[in-house]
Amino acid sequence: MKPGTKHLFVHEMVASLLCSVAMCVLYANAVVDLGSRETMVRWEGASEASRAALAIHLGMTLYDAGFAFPKDTSKTLVYYLHHLATLAVFLPVLFCERLHFFASAAALVECTNPFIGVVQNIDRAGLLFPSSSSSSSSSSSSQEDKRGRQGVEAWNWPVIQLAVGAGLIPTWFVVRLLGLPIVMFVFAKDWPVYFRGQGGPAGAAASSSSRAATRVLGAACAVAMTFIWLLSILWFVEIIKVALSNLSAATAEG
Repeated sequence: MKPGTKHLFVHEMVASLLCSVAMCVLYANAVVDLGSRETMVRWEGASEASRAALAIHLGMTLYDAGFAFPKDTSKTLVYYLHHLATLAVFLPVLFCERLHFFASAAALVECTNPFIGVVQNIDRAGLLFPSSSSSSSSSSSSQEDKRGRQGVEAWNWPVIQLAVGAGLIPTWFVVRLLGLPIVMFVFAKDWPVYFRGQGGPAGAAASSSSRAATRVLGAACAVAMTFIWLLSILWFVEIIKVALSNLSAATAEG
């Protein structure tokens, strides 16, 4: 294990491999439930699945920004802005019970987290370069730890990392680069229908303050989805660069 990364390793296991999977299952359930009905339900509907997923998501985001990121020097200002946008939109969405369908559909981008978490933890554990990490920790490790580590190190971790990357790239492209524009298209199509009163709050029963609050929250959701989509494009370029570098290294070794 690289020095100072044990906490991050455990956090990544819990956040990426447990919470993210549970959260995305709940989000998918909410999308199917709320998206299959009329416009008003997509804008004003909520379900137990969407509430639970948003609560888990907000908890993860707060922990990331408050405790995990300060310990991870690789997390730049962009990551904090990403999490700030998530909090700024999802908190009112959860408590106002508006736009749960769109929040759930957009948040399905989190299904890329398990792939990223595995790649990062392979690196944190020093499994790509086992000989150097083993020698640096040999004085403080027990014989049992050494034998266990040697068994894990026998696995072909560069190939495993490439396989995980091969799953990440198409998932990222479909869910983030294609999925978010589809969600934004449905959102833009619903906007005039909802606010004209064909299933929205524009009728006499709704107050002007309710309409204004929904407009503000809807605009914030649109801005946040666009921001996350643009970030996803930038990060996808970086992922491709790293994947090509790793592939070249594995080919050279082979």
